[in-house]
Amino acid sequence: MPPGPDGGDPTDRTQVRRGRRRGDADEAAADAESFAGWLPEERADAAARPAGRASVTGTAKAEVRRIVPPPRGERPEDDSDHEGTRQHDDERQRNYPKRSHDDAERAPGATARSGRASVPGIATARVPAGESRPVEPDDTMDIARADADPRHGGDPVDSTAPVSPGAVVGTAVVADGFRGTNRALTQLAWLGSALLTAVITIFRVDRPGLWADELATWGMTTVSAHELWPLLRSTDMVNGAYYLLMWGWTHLLGSSDLALRLPSVIAMTVSAALVAALGSRFGGPRGGLLAGLLFAVVPSVSRYAQEARVYALVVLFAALSTLLLARALDRPRFTRFLPYVLVVALLGALNPISMLLLLAHGVLVLAQHRRAFGGWFAAAIVGALPAVAVLVLSAGQRHQISWIPQSRLTDLAALPYNLFGATAIGGALLVLAALSVSYRHPALVYSAWALLPAATLFTVGHFTALWQPRYVLFTVPAWVLLAAGTLDRIPLVRGLLVVAAVGLVSLPAQITLRGEAGHDQDTHKLANIIANNEQPGDGIVYGTDDPGGGWVGRDTVAHYLSPGSRPKDLMVTQPQRTHGKVLAIECKDAAKCLPDTVNRVWVVRLGSVSDPLRNLGGNKEEALRTAFQTSKTWHPAGLTLALLTRKPS
Repeated sequence: MPPGPDGGDPTDRTQVRRGRRRGDADEAAADAESFAGWLPEERADAAARPAGRASVTGTAKAEVRRIVPPPRGERPEDDSDHEGTRQHDDERQRNYPKRSHDDAERAPGATARSGRASVPGIATARVPAGESRPVEPDDTMDIARADADPRHGGDPVDSTAPVSPGAVVGTAVVADGFRGTNRALTQLAWLGSALLTAVITIFRVDRPGLWADELATWGMTTVSAHELWPLLRSTDMVNGAYYLLMWGWTHLLGSSDLALRLPSVIAMTVSAALVAALGSRFGGPRGGLLAGLLFAVVPSVSRYAQEARVYALVVLFAALSTLLLARALDRPRFTRFLPYVLVVALLGALNPISMLLLLAHGVLVLAQHRRAFGGWFAAAIVGALPAVAVLVLSAGQRHQISWIPQSRLTDLAALPYNLFGATAIGGALLVLAALSVSYRHPALVYSAWALLPAATLFTVGHFTALWQPRYVLFTVPAWVLLAAGTLDRIPLVRGLLVVAAVGLVSLPAQITLRGEAGHDQDTHKLANIIANNEQPGDGIVYGTDDPGGGWVGRDTVAHYLSPGSRPKDLMVTQPQRTHGKVLAIECKDAAKCLPDTVNRVWVVRLGSVSDPLRNLGGNKEEALRTAFQTSKTWHPAGLTLALLTRKPS
């Protein structure tokens, strides 16, 4: 072998370098042992560990994973001493302090300490939540915690405790278990909200009597299948999809008040879960929980959950379509928009006015995925086609809403009561919602959902008869989500206390809604008065010119009284809902239809009237005044009932 530049043997130089490395290693080990002597016994083992080891400790039991760093020895310069270097590195590694067995023994009982962080889950080997796996000797990674160092204001803690597994990327700890925890909290949010809503809305659901619109629903379910379409062609085509749904429902489960209102209860219960899911998606599980619980205690939610009309279903499909759209925008493609198109189509078929929600959906698309706007617009057009068809078919039935007055600015003062069921609750929710109105996502989406449909309908209602607050009931979830966004800024316990306070304040309204006159017309009481005072041979006459529904009197008696206890309908010549006509056809000459054998006549009127015979309709008033006199009058809520007796001859 030739001599080196300094005249020495290369083999000698290699041996010198080896000796220097061994000396450095021995010196480092001696320094570590010396430093360990200054520490408590439980930390001495940590100090003797080579540099480059650190720890993050957690609370996951027995979930530890050790990643042993490779030896840091220099690469041999030639093949001749490769074996010697590897043997030396193996010897150094054997001299490292062993902790895994001790850690495994105390890991099951380990508890969380102050200043510790837990990382539940490791990217390379996920472990289901709640399951533990055996601790392997080489199954721990230790990462330094600067915030637990006294120099950083933290308490001096043991940096060598076993850790919960996690994947370390640069300086960040990636916690795969967070996703599972987040999913569990989200499920708790929507499940708790749905259960609370179900309990509240089902309570005394059948106690209030059916009012005019609910009786219209019941009446449509009593006709035969071949009579349903002619009726819809003449009136109420806009609610045709709902009537068809209820026709099938009642033929399966009956037509009691409970059976008629049960679909609305189910719809509002699912709506609460969807509100919680939306809040969790955009604001986290805590925001979702607050939104779902707040939605459950709003009085108008109970009001329309206990009503046999379409509004609860509209709220359901409005919330569902919004959630489906948000999910479709995660990975926009044709197939992911199909569920959204289907739900929008159902929403439009049930209530064409609810298509105003698409304005808010457009804002959601622009805020979340602007490039998908074209695809969403095409999906929205297809989904809106059933609503267009309903509007075309019902174009000749505008007389049905002729009773609605044009909107005025003064109507906005009653909006908190009409939209939320109680003025105080509505005012509080509007204030909380106003604090969250923002141009930032997701508050921008909620704001558009809450404001755009109502503002558009109110503006159009100023020029035509269209504005009714219950027509925009599907905006209530948006107002609740905005209010929950404000509550989410404070600690969770305080937010829950606010929700509880809203529930307490809403108790008077909730109690009123569940009274016999909770739906403004005490049809139960009217039917009970007739049933308790009816005598064989009694007749009955209905006011057909009363505003609010000429079908209400006959439907009330037909629904609540059995055929054997009903007074005879003296004026009818063609029953209601036959031959394509909703209202009954009566005698043109009332005097000829009043048999001399009838000595007592019941009169049913809508509204509270002082004179039950005034403006009764047709020539009935004159015929009855001639032969009868008013014996007694009752005024159930929203109705008038009178008993007439024949005058002495």
